[in-house]
Amino acid sequence: MSNLKKYKDFFANEITFFGGIPFSIVLFFLVFLLGYKEFSYYLLLSLILGTVITIMIRSVHHKDRPKKMPYINYFEKIYSSSFPSMHIIRTSIYVTLFTLYFGGIYFFTLFAIIHMGVFWSRYYLKKHYLDDLIFGTFFGIVISLLINFIA
Repeated sequence: MSNLKKYKDFFANEITFFGGIPFSIVLFFLVFLLGYKEFSYYLLLSLILGTVITIMIRSVHHKDRPKKMPYINYFEKIYSSSFPSMHIIRTSIYVTLFTLYFGGIYFFTLFAIIHMGVFWSRYYLKKHYLDDLIFGTFFGIVISLLINFIA
């Protein structure tokens, strides 16, 4: 294995963390504890809605990941499905909500870079196809706009 591949593998595995559940929980509590309670509720509602929509889609439309994952039960089937990418839905929610709520180029740039990194890592790690990532981005933006509009 070349050194470049080792570094790419390492980076891909590390950057994908920012689209995961642990980072979402830490981000929610950080925003909440910093006193942005209203925004933290928007964030939480968006993340919950994104999860519910993903589970609903994966329940009726199973699409194997590029590196197929075997499954035995319902929960494993949901986890082994690639459409849409929940990691990308989460990072799209971060980009959209932080930009809408706080404005400015700084949050947009920070979360857009994270989003692009996670987007690349999910594709590189063969967790998703390109359409899973594109639709995940779309769903995350729509969910954020919907929550922002309703709340």
